[in-house]
Amino acid sequence: MISVYGRALREVFTAELASKAPEYRPSKGDPEPMFPGQRSFVHKVDEAFWAWLTVIPSPKDDSFTLEMGWSRLARYPQGMGRVSLRSPFEAAKEPEYLCRIGKLLGVEDVWWDVDKFLRSEEGKAIFREIPGALQSNPQTRVLVSARAALSLFLRAGVPALNAAA
Repeated sequence: MISVYGRALREVFTAELASKAPEYRPSKGDPEPMFPGQRSFVHKVDEAFWAWLTVIPSPKDDSFTLEMGWSRLARYPQGMGRVSLRSPFEAAKEPEYLCRIGKLLGVEDVWWDVDKFLRSEEGKAIFREIPGALQSNPQTRVLVSARAALSLFLRAGVPALNAAA
């Protein structure tokens, strides 16, 4: 992200995830970030199966996307290129898997542009649910997109990860 939203995204997404899915904890150093500002979270389901969620800010504009996946090797998914072309349900038996969250919607990529999303009907509805929110506050602006992204992960990503576990 190229503006004040980058720091706000890291802070807001971490706090929202801790509130809604506390089993996902910030990862310390694994994976090595491929993108500036990237943050990964891991849920160690058991000794071998680790579920992952990664927030990737765009280096070009004020948007971000999510990647999710798993490893049955107790690490971040490796050795498979960047992301899989298969859906998580098709790859459920694979030892490692990583995809963009859009795979769950049948599309390649979903990016949340902070300002554009805030003007969407879904963004306006989420904004109205935030008590005392000021639209000029970068934290609030990012929170709207972060809640939408996290909602998609909880609604579609977590069940896909659970099915693979």
